[in-house]
Amino acid sequence: MNHSSMRSFLLLGLSLVFGILDYYTCDFVVYVLKIPLFCDTIFCFAISFFANPLWGILSVVAYHLFDIIISHSFVVYQLYTLSAFIGCVTAWFYKTRVMKNEDSVILTIVKLLGLSLVMCLVMSISGGIISRICAYANGDGSEYTFQTEFLAVLFEGKLKFPLLDAILLRIPVNILDRLITVFAAFGVYKLLAKCRFLQK
Repeated sequence: MNHSSMRSFLLLGLSLVFGILDYYTCDFVVYVLKIPLFCDTIFCFAISFFANPLWGILSVVAYHLFDIIISHSFVVYQLYTLSAFIGCVTAWFYKTRVMKNEDSVILTIVKLLGLSLVMCLVMSISGGIISRICAYANGDGSEYTFQTEFLAVLFEGKLKFPLLDAILLRIPVNILDRLITVFAAFGVYKLLAKCRFLQK
């Protein structure tokens, strides 16, 4: 097996493992720590940073296939894979177009803060749209996840525009969530970059 084939094989394995790691990271944050954050895209963003978004998307697919296997059911909320797909592409595009290897530590931090803001908007908009699709598919208006339902309760009766509201309710959660996710993903990416077996 040549180096290129070996690298692809390793990236395939990492994508599958990373999908499961994202699944358990999200479960730990939501069900063990009871914190209203997502933290479900750290590793798929990391491999998108390192290689390309196709590996990140494969990681997202692995996450949701694992979820289906564990829960023995396919539910409409699996549509959130689309939001994660968009996130992987956005992370990779920003990393390749904006960030440079020669950036100083301070400049890297500033750029990561910028990416966190971009990701907050991207994931809030895509997540909001998908949540409205889920609400329509459920037929009962139910769309809120653990991460956003507490905000929905706070603003109950004050929200008048379902799609806009679904997007806006995600922004407070995603501000912190994307900050954690982007910096953690970049840290994992830097570790991957040190692995000589994964170099081109």
